[in-house]
Amino acid sequence: MEASDIFYPSCFQGSWNALSKTTNIYAPCGYELFTGGKVAYDNAVQKEVKDGDTLQYRARFVTQSTNENDTGTYVAADREYNAKEIAKAAMGSYSIVDVSTATP
Repeated sequence: MEASDIFYPSCFQGSWNALSKTTNIYAPCGYELFTGGKVAYDNAVQKEVKDGDTLQYRARFVTQSTNENDTGTYVAADREYNAKEIAKAAMGSYSIVDVSTATP
């Protein structure tokens, strides 16, 4: 991921239990552009908002260097770790497989 980090207060450093719940679904361009139309929108609201469970996962925040000389640090989300944890919580523990990087 190439985007710059969001800086968090130092008290965020470490691993945390996190909760995520869908509270609303919007169709800003109208139901016609929502895949499946109004019926699909209503089904998504019922399934994800009204009946949906709270997603529970681990989140990690780590110290990063501000530059190559390591003269300063900041706390940022560990994006790779957090994305894997969210995927495992949403789709099951076997949804993520660690594969070493291979080049052609």
